[in-house]
Amino acid sequence: MLGDGAEQVERHVGDGRRFGLSVRHVEDGPRLRGTGGSIVHMLDQLSSTFWVPYGDTLLQVPIAEVEESFRRSGLKGCMTVLENRDRWETSNVAIEGRYVVAYDPAARPGMYQYIDYGMLLFRPDAFDGLDREETCGLGEVITRLAAVLELGWFRVTERFHDIGNERTYRET
Repeated sequence: MLGDGAEQVERHVGDGRRFGLSVRHVEDGPRLRGTGGSIVHMLDQLSSTFWVPYGDTLLQVPIAEVEESFRRSGLKGCMTVLENRDRWETSNVAIEGRYVVAYDPAARPGMYQYIDYGMLLFRPDAFDGLDREETCGLGEVITRLAAVLELGWFRVTERFHDIGNERTYRET
């Protein structure tokens, strides 16, 4: 699902064949739904588990390991997390046992030990109860899953790199 910058992504990625992928582009439309709303809108086109990566971050994630851990968990979602302790950005995630129990993108320094790494894995039922035509941020879905202990976590160890603007892209 593409929103802002859709034309550039479509032009560069095309059908994905040159990258060894099969890609289908779906534009969000004139009224942006938010990431959560966009996912709900196209749930019938997604598989029984699907990844949601942040588009402005360069990441290193052991995909197969995360998928196997998630499969065994039986939970509705899995968040990749990095033990950050406010080192690169303000940490925003609390974990207890096998669960993410808090997610706060507006956290103040010193509140949390982990940071959301920018790659999540979901089952479609993580989005149950959300209206297909309404706007919904992904943070709302994450917060709801954490509140009912349906969001697991997988620890990654490599630093993420923000590439969401020209300055941070060039730094990376």
